Amino acid sequence: WAGLVAGAMCAGYAGAVHACRKMQPTRGRDHKEQILLRSLAVLGVCAIAWIPTAWRIANKGSTHEEEGEGTFRRAVVHSLGLAWDRGGAIRAMGFSAVTTGSLLMESVAQMVASRAPPWEVSWESFRSLVWAPLAEEFFFRSCLCSLLFESDYGPVWATLVSSGLFAACHLNHLLEKGADAKQVGVQVGFTFCFGVYAAYLLFRTKHLSAPILAHVLCNAVGFPQDISRFAKAPLTVLGLIVFLAVTLR
Repeated sequence: WAGLVAGAMCAGYAGAVHACRKMQPTRGRDHKEQILLRSLAVLGVCAIAWIPTAWRIANKGSTHEEEGEGTFRRAVVHSLGLAWDRGGAIRAMGFSAVTTGSLLMESVAQMVASRAPPWEVSWESFRSLVWAPLAEEFFFRSCLCSLLFESDYGPVWATLVSSGLFAACHLNHLLEKGADAKQVGVQVGFTFCFGVYAAYLLFRTKHLSAPILAHVLCNAVGFPQDISRFAKAPLTVLGLIVFLAVTLR
C-alpha cells in the first residue's frame, strides 16, 4: 500500500503546483506572485506529508524501542532525518559538500572561467537556492523515501521508487518552460540520478541536512549546457574518482 500512498502524495504535490498555475494563468513560473503562491501550496502539502510515515512507524509496534531509538516521537524524527545533534549534522554536511563538490568540479570550473555571477538576489534565486531544496528534500526524501523504507521496501527500492516519483513531478516544470522531448528526457534522467544520490546521502548520514546542501549546490551551479563535453572533461573524471574514493571507503 505504501507505493500507492506515495503515488497519491506525489499527485497531490504536483496538483497543488498545477492549481497555482491555473489560478494565475497569465503569470509565469518565475513571477514573484507565482513563486509565493506555489511556495505556500507546497508548504501545505509538506505540513501533512510526514503523517503516513508516522502512521507506519506507529503500526510497527515496538521495533524502534527494541533498537534503542527511544520514544515514538524520537523514532519518527529519526526516520525523517530530522534528529539534531551538532556533531552528526556537521559531519553529514561535510560529507555532502565533499561528494557533491567532487561531482560538480567541471561545472564549477566553467562557472569561474566565465566570470559571470552564478546567481543574483531575486525571487528565482530564493526558489532555487532556499525554498526548493528545503521543500523538495523534506517531501521526497524525508517523507516519501522514509515511508517506503519503513514499509519494508528496503533502501534500494525506496530510493528507486522515490527518485522516479521525484523525476516525474519535475515533468510539469520542464513542459511549462517549453522544453523539447530531448531536453525533457535528459533533464528527467539527471533529476532521477540526483534523487538517487540525495536518498543515498540521507541513508548514509541519517541527516536531512546532507541532501539539502547537495540540492543547494547543484541548483547554484546549474545544469550542464554541453552534456558530452561535461562527461568527457578531465575534471569530471577526476571528480568521479574522488567521489568513489570518499563514498566507498
